Amino acid sequence: HPARDANKPDYLATLHNLSIALNVSQNVVFLKQTLPLDELSLFSAASEAMITPYIGRRQYVSGTITQAMSFGSVVISTPFEYAEAMLADGRGILFPFENATALAEIMIGVLEDPTQAAGMRCRAYTFTRRFIWQ
Repeated sequence: HPARDANKPDYLATLHNLSIALNVSQNVVFLKQTLPLDELSLFSAASEAMITPYIGRRQYVSGTITQAMSFGSVVISTPFEYAEAMLADGRGILFPFENATALAEIMIGVLEDPTQAAGMRCRAYTFTRRFIWQ
């Protein structure tokens, strides 16, 4: 996250090396820039899932959750108030704060059950239609 560790010169290199070690580097893109909203939206629209692993409840809103849902992505988040409201009724999945094991289990479950993922995508997309301006 840019606000967290971007000033550390080896931050992106560390993440890149980790992606290689985990054998996921072919599925990850690292950019050394902040993207304008229209370009960021292209990445969001192409994503099958979006994870918001906040470490505490002090997060009040999340435009990225709303945007990902509006594109029909599966959203997996820690349970801050906005996420709880947005992801209720099967529109996404919540996992406990600072619990990487739970996150991994949820992500594997989503990947192994495309029917469950498709249902979440549909419910999320349908729910966010109320936020579209005309």
